[in-house]
Amino acid sequence: MEEKELEFRKKLEEIITLGKKQDGSLTEGQLEEALKDMSLSKEQTEAIVEYLKANKIGVGEPVNLDEFMSTEEKEYLESYLEEIFMLETIPKSKFAEVTMKAITGEKDAILRIINHYLPQVPDIARLYVGQGVLLEDLIGEGNVALTIMAGMLFEAETAEEADQMILQSILEAMEAAVIENGESEKEEEQIVSEINKIAEQAEELAQLLGRKVSISEVSKEMGIAIEQIQETIKIAGAKIDSIQPEDDTR
Repeated sequence: MEEKELEFRKKLEEIITLGKKQDGSLTEGQLEEALKDMSLSKEQTEAIVEYLKANKIGVGEPVNLDEFMSTEEKEYLESYLEEIFMLETIPKSKFAEVTMKAITGEKDAILRIINHYLPQVPDIARLYVGQGVLLEDLIGEGNVALTIMAGMLFEAETAEEADQMILQSILEAMEAAVIENGESEKEEEQIVSEINKIAEQAEELAQLLGRKVSISEVSKEMGIAIEQIQETIKIAGAKIDSIQPEDDTR
């Protein structure tokens, strides 16, 4: 059962990644092909379609990503797109030729590749909106990844492979930003939880003793090292009224 769940989750991740590479949409045929070996009921398939929509991936047509953006993000996006509006994109008929030159390290071709993909970065970034990272920062991470990868295309053998490498690098950079932000939020939540416990214990002890208490007294009461309490208070930047200043501890 656990192995099947892992396989199912992996399949969903692959479907979502494919959708993101295609500007947030999948064809019904692509979804059917991806799920063909999973023996799903109609209800389960519909549930997957709803799950994909929640992850900003539409089936048959793109999801309206504007619904996930704040007013500030919409204004920033409009301003940003105006800035890059005049960038020259590469015509389809010339794309393979220019890309192959970039693969060989030709500087002008590399610059043209960067300019060609820059307008696509905001479209990809919109797929990650609402996950804790500002649109502006997502675009920034994507642009950095694009610039770096454009200079590393020597690892590709074809224009199609280079295209996949560039898009994948942009996606991974934005996903890493979202993951890093999530981990940071978890750390902050943990610190808030710890400082609240310390404050509650200090308040209870202070009421019992009828005076402010020292960190060493709270340490003994909680069974936590003095250094740990000091570090938590320092990181949180907190001032606990029921704990006397350390200079006054005895």
